[in-house]
Amino acid sequence: MFTGEAAGGALLVGGIAYLVFCALVADIGWRKGRGWFAGFLLSLLFTPLIGGIVLGLLSKPVNVPATDVRVPCPQCKEGILVDAALCRFCHTPLSWQGNTPSIR
Repeated sequence: MFTGEAAGGALLVGGIAYLVFCALVADIGWRKGRGWFAGFLLSLLFTPLIGGIVLGLLSKPVNVPATDVRVPCPQCKEGILVDAALCRFCHTPLSWQGNTPSIR
């Protein structure tokens, strides 16, 4: 097989390839709504192939309601985030009754 420096170089290339595959599996899991670090660690411990299979078999994450729901400002009618204390466009102070803003 390899001897001396060649063995060290092959080991380094193999280790880097292994880490790249672990990161790839973690990225695929992250795109499906799972934690990137958990997927990377799972792949690192159990090989990228097993880590990818386990990530694929895990139940789907619970949908979290969107936090960037926008409603029109009562003053300037620009879209503002629900629960904003101040309109970022006209700087009007706001108070909320449910999902409806009103001027303070």
